[in-house]
Amino acid sequence: MVFFRASQVSADRTVKDSRWRHVIEYGCFLAFDYDILKSMRRRVYTPSVQRTLRALGRDIGIARRKRRMPVADFAERMGVSQGTLVRLEKGEAGVSIGALAMALLALGELHRLEDLLDVSRDETGLLLDLDNLPRRIRRRKPRLG
Repeated sequence: MVFFRASQVSADRTVKDSRWRHVIEYGCFLAFDYDILKSMRRRVYTPSVQRTLRALGRDIGIARRKRRMPVADFAERMGVSQGTLVRLEKGEAGVSIGALAMALLALGELHRLEDLLDVSRDETGLLLDLDNLPRRIRRRKPRLG
């Protein structure tokens, strides 16, 4: 069960988000079924993204082992927990890009991240007129009417 403060709930004891169900009141807290929360937070990644992340994680693990670095030492150099390093090496999508950058720094390969999407070699981007690109792109408001 996940607990929320009563201030997050409307006066009729229902959560403002209609996706929540199975509300059980506990004093000033409300409990929600954890499976509902977990399913709402789950992101769907395409198989190609999942394969790429697993390959990246595998490559980081191989590079670490080639350098004869134990998980504990490598995680300490990265400034993350051993669990985060294990998740990175498994290719889990939820690991932060900062953890990836620190892993590359610890391996001496940070320059690879800098060259990841070099705009001078972006063929699609080069086809577009850079001078006419807006400085900021705003979400359009839906038209009423």
